[in-house]
Amino acid sequence: ATGGTTGHPLKFNISLKAKSFHTAAKLRSQGWAGYNYGDRKVTIGGTSLVPNEKVSFSTKLRRLGERNLSLPAMSLSKTYLDNNIGKILAHNPEFIRGYPTAIFTLAKYVRDNKKSIKLKAVFTTAEMLLKGQRDLIENQFECRVFDNYGCADGGGMANECEIHQGFHTAPEISILEVLDDSHNSLGPHEKGNIVWTDLHNNATPFIRYAPGDLGTSHDSRCSCGRSLPRLATIVGRTTDIIQFSNGRMLSGPAMTLIFKEFNILQYQLIKVNHKELKILLVPSPSFSDNEYEKISRIMTYHCGESVKIQINVVDNIESKSGSKFKFIMEN
Repeated sequence: ATGGTTGHPLKFNISLKAKSFHTAAKLRSQGWAGYNYGDRKVTIGGTSLVPNEKVSFSTKLRRLGERNLSLPAMSLSKTYLDNNIGKILAHNPEFIRGYPTAIFTLAKYVRDNKKSIKLKAVFTTAEMLLKGQRDLIENQFECRVFDNYGCADGGGMANECEIHQGFHTAPEISILEVLDDSHNSLGPHEKGNIVWTDLHNNATPFIRYAPGDLGTSHDSRCSCGRSLPRLATIVGRTTDIIQFSNGRMLSGPAMTLIFKEFNILQYQLIKVNHKELKILLVPSPSFSDNEYEKISRIMTYHCGESVKIQINVVDNIESKSGSKFKFIMEN
């Protein structure tokens, strides 16, 4: 499932073949940073976002084989890091992968508390990586950051290599196009809509699928020598972060992973003030009271008891005229 960064969750089927191709392409790109399957890593992403949720045996087995310590990206408050930094240090990771804001928060914590974590590489994904974030992460962990872009629903993938001059795509798994608003192809370095066509997912074919991201293509071969097509820039993945007075933060990618699990058609989070959050939900016909209560419980867990959470079920959520819909807002 995609959480729907525009606030519209989308569930779809994916074939084992398509999933296998995507995993292989991801491992290939991580190999450019020196990663080999089974190297110790920490993943700071969407895992364990639901409190007390049981992890399946197959997931536990996979993480064990990968030597992967998974941490949620949304709960990286100082208290949480105080309680878990020992686990990270004991794991002695060679690589960290996750959301830029989460890894940036960890890097600042390590710096401010005079800890030491030396890595071979950091992989960032899901959000726009800012230059200041890259600089601090690289300086603190004494390694390079490899930024990555993924569009699982369209089969799209683009990854930095060791040269860090654009993003290599994986043409074996999907076709990339950069189009204008009239669906015409654009030339190199002309900004337009990123569009993907999945070549393997017969379970749910995505043909010329536009996830809402903007970018530009590259017109030359990378100096690394690889002939894979490249995106020169990727725009539009910037995700808002909500922070409350108690130090708790909500990150956009983590929100999409939570809300995709519920029978809702659309959602929006509105920070009213530093101690209050409003959630708008457009339910599907199968939405239940139990889901309403579960959303309330999950959000209280992540925001903290001191934050007032108001959930309103509405018929429609409108975006501002001429603007792209934002699923995280501040009053």
